Amino acid sequence: MFFVWLIMHGRLPNNSTRFNNHKTNDASCPRCGAVEETIMHTMRDCPKASRIWYLFQFPNKHNFQMSDYYEWIKLFAYEKDGQLFLISCWVIWRTRNEELFSDTLWANWKVLNLIYTQHEATIRCFGSVNTHKEPCLVAWKPPVGAAVKLNVDGSSLGNPGHYGFRGLIRDTNGNWLFGFFGSCGITTNMNAELQAIFHGLQMAWNNGFQHVECESDCQLALSLIKEGVPTTHPYAPVIDLIKRFIDYPWLLTFHHSLREDNSCADLLAKY
Repeated sequence: MFFVWLIMHGRLPNNSTRFNNHKTNDASCPRCGAVEETIMHTMRDCPKASRIWYLFQFPNKHNFQMSDYYEWIKLFAYEKDGQLFLISCWVIWRTRNEELFSDTLWANWKVLNLIYTQHEATIRCFGSVNTHKEPCLVAWKPPVGAAVKLNVDGSSLGNPGHYGFRGLIRDTNGNWLFGFFGSCGITTNMNAELQAIFHGLQMAWNNGFQHVECESDCQLALSLIKEGVPTTHPYAPVIDLIKRFIDYPWLLTFHHSLREDNSCADLLAKY
């Protein structure tokens, strides 16, 4: 994208670049007051930007604090989370400009929600840009042994918007055992996905199942559950409730499924 080209060629029109091109007399950061708003300051080091990276746990990655913006973009754009990295950069730049020129206040949770939404939309439209995927047959796979499979999905009419969550539990023969649904006002797509997982696990536990395979087509939600989030994360409360189920006296596993694998839960969520 043109935005990435601007960064890698040192042409991002922040205050430092504009100062060097004699278009302003002030090279400082307009948001935090730092002496010079360099590209790395705009994208990573400004408190407004660093907070977002912290919530995604990017600072834990090796070489994330390197000083060369060209190598920084080049390195992390081709990592496993490259799409998320580039989308985060774009949203940080976009929200920076909207705060300065449109008097729009962007809270951290709103920035995160915009990143989540654009990341999911990119994957659903184009897949992963980092790997080549061969065509494959897609079908629901039954659970192993005495396990039951919980398929869940959440959907929001707008983001944020009115949302619903649905799910079902089936046995090794594919027989319907239980189903559930619910809604709770207006929220984001990501919260809807997490609520679906939480309520599905709650139903499975209350019905006495001892071995549960939980499947969701939202890879980002599963990553947040697996890796954990800071207490300041906007979805920390529901993620904490989900992680508590892991310590219960049962066998619980989480798996990502393609949207086509999860078609029953997907249709229920939109009903």
